[in-house]
Amino acid sequence: MPVGRSRVALCGPAGIEPGAFGGGKRDWSTRVDYDLGGAALNLSRVGSARARAGQLGRNGLVLSVSRGC
Repeated sequence: MPVGRSRVALCGPAGIEPGAFGGGKRDWSTRVDYDLGGAALNLSRVGSARARAGQLGRNGLVLSVSRGC
């Protein structure tokens, strides 16, 4: 979702994973994108609501650069 007329957009997907490794675990992320004109700088905070996951279930930050195909 774009923020006004700025080059910034906010996203917030979430999901439930029923597969072999999921067991009903909830995954989520929030992301801020900054348009670089032909590419985007993305900062995401990702997490999981599965207590048994230990280190793999901790929240984290992901910084990336993406470009349209």
